[in-house]
Amino acid sequence: MLDIRFRIPYHIDRVEQALQWVGRVNGSEMVYELIPDNDRHYWSLSLSVPCDSTVELIYGYRVVQGESIIRVEPPIVPHSLRLSLAEGETSGKIAIDDRWIDPDPEHRMGDAPLAKLLGRTDFSLLRIPSFDTATGDVFLIRSRREYEGDLLVVGADPSIGAWCPNKGLSLSLSRNGYLLQFPKRIATEYKLVWRLPSGEVRWEQGENRHYQPDDDGIFTFGYLDLPQFEGQVFIRRQLTGTAVPLFSLRGKRSQGIGDFTSAIELLDWMKEEGQSVLQLLPIYDTTFSRTERDSYPYNAITTYGIHPIYLDLWELPGFAEAPEKESWLREAQKLERHAQVAFEKVLRFKERVVECLFSRWDKQPKSEQFNQFWLDEQEQLLPYALFCAIRDMLPHKGVEDYPGYADVRRGWEKDRCYLGKSLEEAVMRCVFTQYYLYGQLGQLTEEAHKRGILIKGDLPIGVARNSVDVWTQPHLFHLDLEAGSPPDAFSPTGQDWGFPTYNWLEMEREGFAWWRRRLRSMSRHFDALRIDHILGFFRIWSIPAGTGDASLGWYVPALGFSADEVQGVTDFCNQDEHGHYHPLMMPQQQIGYERLTDEQQYKIAQRSDEYYHHRNEYLWRETALKRLTNIMTTSDILLCAEDLGVLPKSIQEVLSSLELLSLEVLRMPKLPGKRFVEPHDIPWLSVLTTGTHDMPSLRAWWATLSEDAQQELAELYHFTEDVSPRGLVEALLREPRALLLILPLQDWFVRSGYGAEIDPAEEQINKPEDPHHIWNYRIPSPH
Repeated sequence: MLDIRFRIPYHIDRVEQALQWVGRVNGSEMVYELIPDNDRHYWSLSLSVPCDSTVELIYGYRVVQGESIIRVEPPIVPHSLRLSLAEGETSGKIAIDDRWIDPDPEHRMGDAPLAKLLGRTDFSLLRIPSFDTATGDVFLIRSRREYEGDLLVVGADPSIGAWCPNKGLSLSLSRNGYLLQFPKRIATEYKLVWRLPSGEVRWEQGENRHYQPDDDGIFTFGYLDLPQFEGQVFIRRQLTGTAVPLFSLRGKRSQGIGDFTSAIELLDWMKEEGQSVLQLLPIYDTTFSRTERDSYPYNAITTYGIHPIYLDLWELPGFAEAPEKESWLREAQKLERHAQVAFEKVLRFKERVVECLFSRWDKQPKSEQFNQFWLDEQEQLLPYALFCAIRDMLPHKGVEDYPGYADVRRGWEKDRCYLGKSLEEAVMRCVFTQYYLYGQLGQLTEEAHKRGILIKGDLPIGVARNSVDVWTQPHLFHLDLEAGSPPDAFSPTGQDWGFPTYNWLEMEREGFAWWRRRLRSMSRHFDALRIDHILGFFRIWSIPAGTGDASLGWYVPALGFSADEVQGVTDFCNQDEHGHYHPLMMPQQQIGYERLTDEQQYKIAQRSDEYYHHRNEYLWRETALKRLTNIMTTSDILLCAEDLGVLPKSIQEVLSSLELLSLEVLRMPKLPGKRFVEPHDIPWLSVLTTGTHDMPSLRAWWATLSEDAQQELAELYHFTEDVSPRGLVEALLREPRALLLILPLQDWFVRSGYGAEIDPAEEQINKPEDPHHIWNYRIPSPH
């Protein structure tokens, strides 16, 4: 038996709040309550763990109030230890004097996937600190930065050099930082010393440190403060990248739309430019109506299946020797001459070619690789394939008119049929398509990594109402509500995206398995993810389904008002299904507002301000913490938030505590009273950009700025000698202000002038105020 005592200093003055230990003991999930001392300054926990060999602890601390999470440690840097009994012992005691881990940008920069690109040690690959009960006391200097050279302990006792650096004891590097283990238990003074590769020795600044071992003889694991050395300068390096929809790319043999092969060609340009991140819009299948309405990449019918329109047909088996090859090439060239993506024509062309090639391939023996893919992917691939088969059997029908998934699945497992109709050809054609799509995506990832480039994907906040997920797991969705956004600067009437909202209570009951599976699947090919509309993890604007009017919505979750609290102004509130009232965000813009009395206008303004800025802040913060902490521990993928729109006050606190990168758009300052995001307001742990796919390009936006505004921006970012879009981009490259600088491809073009003949208005990818907008932008053809 191994008795482990944890003790951590953390002051909590509110008696209703407590400290919890949350993590894994030898892989088993555990949650323990810590016990405070009388002043609630220190908290302790005692665990007795059966120990046949080694006990592995991966854990963190969090502050809770009842079921609510108040504060957490950064999930990507958990405490980690391996402990064991000394040889021949059957029981032992270990004391762990812990410390709360605060957020630090160094955590992200010393971890996958950024460490290698930044020229740093990837601490996630280093060993977990391991000790037994016979070991002398060990102390950790928590750091995710490696000192070039050696870090030594030098002190008064001869065992640590007798103040001679050449006889000092080297600290060892572990997953959590530098480990200092005293060779014997004796009181002594000491300092940390940095010996550079040149042989130069630098002593840490400040008073001597003191080691005073306890008399009880119990092995202790503790922490030391970071040393400060004279001349210690850590230069932060910014990584740059390009954001582009895959469909917008052109390649040497693209077929009317960008594809993964086109993206590989883009990597060569990116490497020449010294870029490190390729960011793509969602690539998942949206095929439902087979019209241009399906061009909207965020309206996916699946969280697994890649859109068949992205297949490089030339890479498919049988294409090279197909009798139709020459006619296919001519048709592809014709599609490629379009200035924009001819979405319907491209889709039908590719489906026709795939059907032809599949029918010939299907008559041949299958490769071991294909059979293994089908075996490995069935859990997610089969539901998607069955959905596609039923979709094509029942055109013009919605999911609400589909047979139940369980019935279709039983028919498949029985005789590969449903109601006498064979499903096998449709399912296997889908499997064939996904096998080659995943292979081509995998090739893109492999080629990117060869060039030192990360692939960043996009995690949409919603899924289509007519989707695999709604069909197979309807209990995870509120089908009577649609997600959107309230009235804002983008759209005075708000936006109705048409997605059903999530039933988060059901998701939580299932341990957020749906989200965790989704992230695991994406992390196989993506190194980083943009979390679309991360505000949806705090609260989602929920609109009664079928109304198409976003102004009728309210936030979920949210604490609404009773009828008494909004008496006299209920017409300026929306009522939810529970009878609670939610004030309109901008009541003064509503018809009839001017006819209200001064008292009524004051009341609705006060209620609106309280609802959006005070009443629900605590609820939204703890909601986001609960959801995100449960989801983001699924993989080590780099998560970047899209935190634009009407922001809760707690957004920056939550993103910082979870070490999620925020999004900073120069033209969208988050602080009131400012025209632009100012350099000193940009957090290092962020993605900085000139614009997004929902905005006019840099050239188009620049043309809307007054001369005074252009000059103000030039002075803020120091490009007064070239007051132009090009000058701005060059200035952003000169002075790093964020960890990642990722610009839309169109905005990078201002450096070379490529595409300058194109009307800047044509460079905008999406117009969010237009619900019927067609996503068909393509980069200009080279002359």
